[in-house]
Amino acid sequence: MAIQVRKGQGDVKLTREEFERRVRERFYDPAFQNVDRQISEIIDVAWNGYDEYRKSPRKRKAGSGFADPGFELPIEWLEAEALVETVALARAGRFPRMEVDAEARPK
Repeated sequence: MAIQVRKGQGDVKLTREEFERRVRERFYDPAFQNVDRQISEIIDVAWNGYDEYRKSPRKRKAGSGFADPGFELPIEWLEAEALVETVALARAGRFPRMEVDAEARPK
């Protein structure tokens, strides 16, 4: 008896019907009955993004400090990376101190 070795990840993509069923679960409250048409429109847009695999639709060039500054990275990732860098600098005591203008403070 030969052992079959599975390679790679199994297919986990949802069908359109399963996708819609899962989204609609969040709108179980009868209060949403009056906006069912709008919910259907939102589901259509969300399905398109899922089906076309637009995981990170908002991107910008990585910029200086990266091996390939022209490579487009998700904006959310760049913002998170900048925050991590800021915290690391602050913990290391190398974060520039903010100067506060006492005259600009509200009285």
